[in-house]
Amino acid sequence: MNRIQSQKILGDIAEAVVSDYFEMQGNVVEMSTDPYDQEKDMFINGVRAEVKFETLYHKFNSFSIPVYNTRNGRIAKNQLNKCLNVERLIVVQNPGKDKVVTLWEATPLGKRDFNLHMNQHDGRLVALFPLETFTKIVDIRSDKLYNEITKYSFSNYKEYA
Repeated sequence: MNRIQSQKILGDIAEAVVSDYFEMQGNVVEMSTDPYDQEKDMFINGVRAEVKFETLYHKFNSFSIPVYNTRNGRIAKNQLNKCLNVERLIVVQNPGKDKVVTLWEATPLGKRDFNLHMNQHDGRLVALFPLETFTKIVDIRSDKLYNEITKYSFSNYKEYA
């Protein structure tokens, strides 16, 4: 399985976790029927929501959204735009050795701030969204979920907790 396939599976897992969590809280969740939707992944109570599965960039205490890859010249189509223009941006954090999967919500639409950073390790230009600007929704402790995520995760940062 290659990195792109793993990313797709992790994104699907993240969307399912968010959908299940909000439905268990009594919210109405409607998944996007278009897998290439350029605006959102789902509606939560009629409000557009984008879900990202992210590993915390510990050096900057931020979540990073890819913008451009200098090594292959690929632009991360519409990812930053969706994060900045959707009403609810929800991040499912890749768990560390504590095995906790945390759901975070970004600041409201129009108030999200980021810094651009060139990752020298992999040649990606990324938008860094500081963790301090997010609100924790919930910590999920589930060995089943943790094992499913780690089966597909390609992060080297599993030592952090």
